[in-house]
Amino acid sequence: MKKKLIPYAVIFVVSGFVYISLELLWRGRSHWTMFLCAGLCGLVMANINNKILEFYTDFRIQVVVSALCCTFAEFLFGIIFNRNFTIWDYRGMWGTIHWLGDQVNLLFFGIWILISLFGLPFLDWLQWKLGLEKQPYYRIGEKWFFPWGGKG
Repeated sequence: MKKKLIPYAVIFVVSGFVYISLELLWRGRSHWTMFLCAGLCGLVMANINNKILEFYTDFRIQVVVSALCCTFAEFLFGIIFNRNFTIWDYRGMWGTIHWLGDQVNLLFFGIWILISLFGLPFLDWLQWKLGLEKQPYYRIGEKWFFPWGGKG
């Protein structure tokens, strides 16, 4: 258990810091709860093609599932920590889903798609380097990709 606890803690912390850094670059501020949300999202993303979906699942599906999971986490953190809209405020923006308490926005779902597009391979690489998983590879359609060498 200890063998996996430390690498997963590294994934949690790295994910939190990367997201906080992106948010600081994007809007100049963040909130401590976003570190927690991003850490949890990082753990989910790291396990998309290893435990949640099959390894051979098309990478495009992995990206969408990851973005949906992150959007769901954003919703949960929103209804728990952002009821007064001091962390983020999508009210009045195009794409805001009002029946979800104005905590979710379709434009930001698109940003989660982009984050997942780069985050999934990065987190898979990190898991590989931490000894949690085998060398990652991906399938898009009928084509297989081995970004860090290996079979080809």
